[in-house]
Amino acid sequence: MLQSEQYNQLTNKLDILTNKLNNVTNKLSQVENCMYNIEKKIDSVLNVTDKVDRIHKSTTNMDNHITFVETVYDTLSSPLYYIMNKFSKNKLQEIPSKNNMTIKDRMAIVE
Repeated sequence: MLQSEQYNQLTNKLDILTNKLNNVTNKLSQVENCMYNIEKKIDSVLNVTDKVDRIHKSTTNMDNHITFVETVYDTLSSPLYYIMNKFSKNKLQEIPSKNNMTIKDRMAIVE
């Protein structure tokens, strides 16, 4: 009878260990799933970061171009208006430099 009781105790302990091992396995599986989801999110963030970098570069290029065009305009506008006034019957009003103008003033000239 002692042997049977020992066998039952060992069986119970083995069942407990098996349950604990199953719990650990399930938790490990959950951790793996979480890691997979985190890796996907990191990849997504890296992709967005790459896109932001490309947009920033493009925006910088456009800013440089706009600055160039405004500089050329400011440099050439006065001499052009001077020449046009010399050869025109109707005197044109000289346009002041864009750097000293408000947006409203600029829009009034365009209209």
